Amino acid sequence: MEFHVLVREPAAEVREAGLLVLLHGYGADEKDLMGLSPALDPSLRILSVRAPHPTPMGGYAWFGIEFDTEIRSYDLDQAASSLDDLVEFLSELRREVAGPMAIVGFSQGAMMAFAAVARQPELAGSVALMSGKALDSLLPADPPQGLDAVRFLIQHGTYDPLVPVENGRELDALLTRWGVDHEYREYAMGHAVSAESLDDLARWLVGRLEVPTD
Repeated sequence: MEFHVLVREPAAEVREAGLLVLLHGYGADEKDLMGLSPALDPSLRILSVRAPHPTPMGGYAWFGIEFDTEIRSYDLDQAASSLDDLVEFLSELRREVAGPMAIVGFSQGAMMAFAAVARQPELAGSVALMSGKALDSLLPADPPQGLDAVRFLIQHGTYDPLVPVENGRELDALLTRWGVDHEYREYAMGHAVSAESLDDLARWLVGRLEVPTD
């Protein structure tokens, strides 16, 4: 399927670096994470992807959620279908982009980013997972070949009421078991992006999307 995307081109006065793909969370849209772009390297081309499914509360989702005061269940069939479409979309991007590519996902977007790269590690050299978790039904039982070449940043709020910090710690433990290089950081925040976590993300991305010169 074709996804609706929002693009920020690199600033005219700098040499273009690689491509950064943003995947938003439940009930948001492609404008949500693009709001972080002023804090990111102006040489990056940024592409923010809208999830495919409208939600009852407005915005869009990668898959349905049942919740009241807390999340009760996920629509895993819808998640699997969205993952198929996302992997196809990212694969096409990867074929079109000559330079390095990174993915940043928040919440549901982080779940989808991790599952996509676990399926096809060649999709991105760097992946940042913000306030997410591992959806076991979408992941292989064994460490995917080539995943050790991908660099990961995991960020999570210690006061997150929607995706509790234990989920971030489980992601940290999983990547450790799989022998995958990564950084794990916790912040005194809820289900959000703080100034501190955004600063850390911006610094972490520096150099990872640099296009080599001839």
